[in-house]
Amino acid sequence: MGTIEDMAKRRSKTKGPRKPAGWLPQRVTPQRLRDGWVGPSKTTIRLVRPAEADAVVDLLRLAGEEPEPTVATSIRAEQIATVLGRALDQTPRVLVEDLKTAVRNGGGSLLELSVGLGLLLVSVDDDGAVIGALLAHPPVGFLTQLEERGVPTGRTLAAYLAVAKVKALAVTPSARGKGIGAALLRRCGQVYWQCGYHLLFGQFDPAKDGGLADFYSKQGFTVAPKDGGIDMEVIFGLPVTLHTEGKEQAFYRWRHNT
Repeated sequence: MGTIEDMAKRRSKTKGPRKPAGWLPQRVTPQRLRDGWVGPSKTTIRLVRPAEADAVVDLLRLAGEEPEPTVATSIRAEQIATVLGRALDQTPRVLVEDLKTAVRNGGGSLLELSVGLGLLLVSVDDDGAVIGALLAHPPVGFLTQLEERGVPTGRTLAAYLAVAKVKALAVTPSARGKGIGAALLRRCGQVYWQCGYHLLFGQFDPAKDGGLADFYSKQGFTVAPKDGGIDMEVIFGLPVTLHTEGKEQAFYRWRHNT
C-alpha cells in the first residue's frame, strides 16, 4: 500500500498546468452540502435526497445519459458522497485510508468506494421540484482500461482520489438559460477541490448541441479540440492521455493551485 500513499503525497504537491480563478474558495461542510446554497432564480443547489431518485433519473435522461440502475438505488440508500462527506468534515487524508481499506477488502469494495466518492447535486425550485441535476464520480471505466494497458495499479488507484468526471448535467427545458447548469458545475468543483482532487472533466457531443463548447468555456473549462484529449501525465507521472470516443469532445479544468 505504500505506492498509494506515495502517490497521494505526490498529488498533494502537484502543480497543474492551469490556474483557474474564482471557483468559490469558501469551505464546504457536510451540513452545507445537505442543506444547500441559494442558486439562480430562487433555486437551491444541494445534495440529492432519497425521495428525488426517480425525478433525477428522468432528468439525467434529458442529457442523453441512461443512468445505471445502481444510481437510483444509491440515491435511495443515501450512499452517494458519503466518503466525500467525511473528507469535507475532516481532511482529504481520510480518502487515502478509505482507499486502502477498499483495496484490502477486495470484491466490490472499490465500486462501493466510487459511489461514496461520487456526487449528485440537484437544483430545486421554491416548490421543491428538481429542475437541474449533475452527476460526477471517479472515471472507473477509464482507470480500469489504464490498468489493463499496463499502468501500475498503485497509480490508477490513487487517481480515484485525483480525477472526477462529470457524467451528466441536465436542466429542464423551462429552466434553461438561468445559470442553473453553471451553478451546479461551480458547486461540483468546489466540493472536489476541497477534497483534494486535481482534475474535473467531462465529454459532450457537439452534434447534439453546438452551444456546449461555448458554455463550458464560459465556466472556465478548456474544451479539447475534436480528436484531441486530456494530458494526464501530471496525475499519473506517466505519459497518459484521455481520448474521447466517437464524435465527443472533452472539457476539463484543473484545481486552483495554492
